[in-house]
Amino acid sequence: MINILPPKEKESLRLEQTKNLVIILGFVAMVSLICMIFILLSVKYYILSSVDRQKLILQEVAKQHQSVDFTEFKNIIVRYNKILPETVSFYKNEVYFSDILSVISGIERPEGLYFNKIYIDKDEKGGKTKISVFGFSDTRENLLLFQKKIQEAPKIKNVYFAPESWINPEDINFSFTFNFEY
Repeated sequence: MINILPPKEKESLRLEQTKNLVIILGFVAMVSLICMIFILLSVKYYILSSVDRQKLILQEVAKQHQSVDFTEFKNIIVRYNKILPETVSFYKNEVYFSDILSVISGIERPEGLYFNKIYIDKDEKGGKTKISVFGFSDTRENLLLFQKKIQEAPKIKNVYFAPESWINPEDINFSFTFNFEY
């Protein structure tokens, strides 16, 4: 086919063709945009209805959790959760009382010397155990003999007898402290 139209007519036909193409593409874009709006609106209403259902379910569960049994179990759990850190702390800072007593009782004591009280205190920072012992000795010589033997014990360090322990020659109420190493 031979195109014999003048150039002005050709230009106007091309302009008309471009205009029609722009109108069609604009219409397709508008229809796509409207469809997208409808899709988003349907998703929005679906989510809102889901949220309402979930709120109703949450209210039902909250009502069940307000029952007497549930609150009682909740209080029990809270109480045990408060006790648990104390228990863990006790086991971490445990003092082996039997080890200390076996070492102290293993030291030979002269006859007439016995213990009245034993206090054990574990130092949290240094990790050492400090023991205070109170007792009675019938003579100063027995107490001196015991002092020498306790200072020779390998697990007992820094033995310190109170100065009041050495005042009386007989019927002595003594006290001493030492550190125990495991």
